[in-house]
Amino acid sequence: MKAILLGSNGQLAKEFVNNSSNFNLELISFSKDKLDITNFFELKEAIKRYMPDVVLNCAAYNYVDKAESDWQAAYRVNALGPRNLAVLSNEFNYTLVHFSSDYVFDGTSSKPYLIYDEPNPISIYGRSKLSGEREVSSLCSKYYIIRTSWVFGDGPNSFPKKLIEWSKGKDNLKVVCDQFSSPTSARYLASKTMFVVGNMPYGTYHITNSGYCSRFEWAKFIFNFLKIDIEIVPVSSDEFMAPAKRPLFSVLDNFPLSSDEDWKDSTINYLSTSFQL
Repeated sequence: MKAILLGSNGQLAKEFVNNSSNFNLELISFSKDKLDITNFFELKEAIKRYMPDVVLNCAAYNYVDKAESDWQAAYRVNALGPRNLAVLSNEFNYTLVHFSSDYVFDGTSSKPYLIYDEPNPISIYGRSKLSGEREVSSLCSKYYIIRTSWVFGDGPNSFPKKLIEWSKGKDNLKVVCDQFSSPTSARYLASKTMFVVGNMPYGTYHITNSGYCSRFEWAKFIFNFLKIDIEIVPVSSDEFMAPAKRPLFSVLDNFPLSSDEDWKDSTINYLSTSFQL
């Protein structure tokens, strides 16, 4: 299966690249510097040249706080880019795989969100991601929208790696204790995405590791496993006074898929590999 991968420098994209042979993918990868999804004509020329069976859109504007002021950039990448890909999907008859976020929900639910629950984002970032979803679902006939949460993998933006950096030279570290979701391994997400593409009808899916925790609980788990002696101080989201609101409970229910790997197991596998334990 020939696939174009967009946003090749991201955590998830690297898993597709590293496992392309396992996924039976003939992969043509582009970083945002090589191919800008917001440029319709450049995008069309690339797709016309390679004629892929699938386009994996890992390109995204993920600066949640910055999006509050830099909203045009957020909507350009997260909404107009997917619109371009959706229109071109119909013209060139490829399947579009587009990744979205738990931040399309407001976090006020008392139970995990189903794919059938109504989104209600509370930040510009979340609204831009929902706009991208709607562009894809309304314009494209062959698509998979994959919502996920708290993705971690190979790269400096991985939450575990950020934690380690933040902890250096400190006796304690403040971590929010009132935001809950499912940490999700990029490796698991890539593998499960390929299962969906090969076996499931077109539509919207939730893919996360099973179980959920708070950021505080996840941080404690990481430091305990790595045997790093530091006090983790639980604080509320309000203490950080971030420009963008975060959903407090954005756990996704993976129905109708099964979620067959717990977040703790995925975290241990990642830490054991990344930190050479």
